[in-house]
Amino acid sequence: MKPLRSSVEDLRRIFERCITVRDIAEPFASFDSQRQCTDVLPFMEARGYDVIGIRIDGLVGGYALRGDLSGGQLGDHARPIDPELVLPESSALLTAFEKLRTRPWVLVSIVGRVWGFVSVADLQKAPVRMWLFGLISLAEMHTLRLVRELFPSEEWIAAKLLAPPRMADARKLFEKRRRKGQETDLTDCLQLCDRATILRKQRGIFRELGFNSNAEAQRFFSHFEDLRNSLAHSQDILANRWPALADIAIGLEHFLHCCESRHAGSPNGDI
Repeated sequence: MKPLRSSVEDLRRIFERCITVRDIAEPFASFDSQRQCTDVLPFMEARGYDVIGIRIDGLVGGYALRGDLSGGQLGDHARPIDPELVLPESSALLTAFEKLRTRPWVLVSIVGRVWGFVSVADLQKAPVRMWLFGLISLAEMHTLRLVRELFPSEEWIAAKLLAPPRMADARKLFEKRRRKGQETDLTDCLQLCDRATILRKQRGIFRELGFNSNAEAQRFFSHFEDLRNSLAHSQDILANRWPALADIAIGLEHFLHCCESRHAGSPNGDI
């Protein structure tokens, strides 16, 4: 089998360099502070904007919320831009997830000046889906490696760690691949839920992987698999999954870190 050379650090380097917050940000619309609120409100309502930038001497120096614009000039309702609300354009996508976990939008800066914003809705965009699928793919490779390592020579089969219907499904896939001439084994034909079931039977492994209990691990793998299926079928990944999606993304990163740490001493990390 080919060695698993990818690591969460490799993946992060690729995505931090190639896909950043800038790739999902929208331009941050702004108006001069002297503009009347009655001029700005229709613009915001027509586009569904909840926040607008306020320009002072030509530069965005504050912001206003749609609900605040009761009358007068835009500058009358200006709020200062808290640095906690701003992400540099080069920030990793996980940083945006963490920020949006507790607020509906964040601002994006370039060379220290605000130019864009990211809202929760932007997390449906293709760069985010690519990033999540990358995390999931690497996590799946790690679960496969763990099963191979903990149950060499497919010892999980003799130990009858899977229910008969699940074993039958794995054998059916194995035979299908064998007929097509694809080099494989039964372990490679296990679904993610099957690997989680097998790993659960190995005492202490889930704690090594950062989980406080088997129940917590099972919830993680269930959410993990559900998200994988939604991404694979181009389905909505936010509906009924926010802010839980942020927790899943953060959990995936933590899981990968634990897997990498556990295998740090492995000479080649074969899967």
